[in-house]
Amino acid sequence: MIKRIRIAIDHGNRNIKTVHTVFTTGISESDISPGRRIDYLEYNGKFYVPSNRRIPYQRDKTADQRFFLLTLLGIAKELELNPNIEKGDLIQVQMPIGLPPKHFAELYDKYETFFWGTGEMLQFNYKQKEYHVTITDVMAFPQDYAAIMLQHREIRSYPKVVGVDIGGFTTDYLMFRSGIEDMEICDSMETGIISLYNRITARMRANYDVLLEEADIDSIIQGKKGFYEEKVVRAVLQEANQCDL
Repeated sequence: MIKRIRIAIDHGNRNIKTVHTVFTTGISESDISPGRRIDYLEYNGKFYVPSNRRIPYQRDKTADQRFFLLTLLGIAKELELNPNIEKGDLIQVQMPIGLPPKHFAELYDKYETFFWGTGEMLQFNYKQKEYHVTITDVMAFPQDYAAIMLQHREIRSYPKVVGVDIGGFTTDYLMFRSGIEDMEICDSMETGIISLYNRITARMRANYDVLLEEADIDSIIQGKKGFYEEKVVRAVLQEANQCDL
């Protein structure tokens, strides 16, 4: 049966986000099937496993196929959670995506073409389930715009509102005037959360000869301090509190 579904995907520098899932922007490729209890995407004769090792920052995410594969993984995760999807369905996906406002005019057409692909049927397996998917439409939107529209009724009464999106690698802002976006007043600054991680890990190596991963920094900031020396916890929190994102 033909099923039509909309799956929005945020191709973040740190995480890929869909409505119901969040996973690290990392993926590894293998020619052989991974071991038991490992979730993977099988596509075009290759096996792709989600990885906690982030892809280095890419301003243009169409530079290679990794973000397309992460997109398929995001689609697969959403389909797995959708109770209306059944074995043998032909699934037509309409896919909204986001772009930093500053790069929108330059990249939106390129992104829409890249993630649409050829419009042909895509066959892949995820968690031992086979899916047949056609991406019928890809629509790019400025990232701040989507978030602000959730509050549009309220913000349109204000003469000026600035939407700020603090992401993995960039911090984006976009001006709205009486609820209408002003694309002339926007920017994407390379001061996202990853820059904070880099500062903290550099300080830990230099001052304490300690190598912290991003997951360690997250744990400390979230209050899970019992696994780390007090001096390390204190230094991480001090750096985080001084963050100028």
